[in-house]
This record gives sequence, C-alpha cells and structure tokens, in this order.
Amino acid sequence: CEVCEKVEIDETKLPVKLGSLTPCTGVNYKSNETISDIYGNTFFEGLEIYHAFSDNQNETEYVLNRKYQTFTTQVMIHSLRDDFKVQLRIYADGKLIYESDKMTKKTEPTNISVTIENAMFLKIETRMIKGAGTVLLSDPMLNY
Repeated sequence: CEVCEKVEIDETKLPVKLGSLTPCTGVNYKSNETISDIYGNTFFEGLEIYHAFSDNQNETEYVLNRKYQTFTTQVMIHSLRDDFKVQLRIYADGKLIYESDKMTKKTEPTNISVTIENAMFLKIETRMIKGAGTVLLSDPMLNY
C-alpha cells in the first residue's frame, strides 16, 4: 500500500547496551535480576554494583573505540540500611564528566545523559561513604 512504505533502519546506529561490552578492567556488574527501589521503581537490566561494609570504591572501565557520542542511564539505589551513602562518578578518557551528589536509599531515581564525544574509554566508579547497598544503573546505553 502507498501508506505502508518500507522503512529501513541502519542497525549500526542503534544504541548499544553497556552490559553487552566486556570490561577491560574491574568487575562485570551486568545484571538480569529484577530489583525494586523504595519508590517501587523496578530495575530489570543493567549494572548492579554492590557495596559491602569492607568496600570503599568499585570501578569498571570499558573500551569504546571512539564510536559513541553519549552515555545514558537511570541511577537507582537499593539498600535495606538507612545509613547507606554512596557517590557515582563517570569518566571518559580519564576526565571526570559526571559526579553525583551523595546518594542514599531515599534518593529518587536520577536520569543521566553525558557527552562522551568519541572517547576511547568509559569508566564507571562508585565510592561508598557509609553502610552497605547497591547502585543500580538501569538500561545503560551508548548512543551514536
């Protein structure tokens, strides 16, 4: 039909899930679990970075090969402890491009979109300040 034209999609330009890449350093925090925060927001797929009492800092770095322009995700906190405090930092080629305020289990989900403008490396760093809990990066995507 005239209205139904074939639409071709260039799949090489579709967003790429960060979890589909293998980290070059650090731990692969990819998760397929279903977890909810205290606000009832559900986390289905992404990165799940757990901090135990002995952890101070977790970091994972990915090779991007200068392919992407932006990184987007939604950050949620999951903790049973009221004293859990953590901070998230994102680096592109060693340069700090995002730093969160201190987050607790009461912190509402936060959408993040940062320019990574042809970066070779992307590093995700979480720094535990107190307590134990999990930083959830829901649907982390690399965009062309």
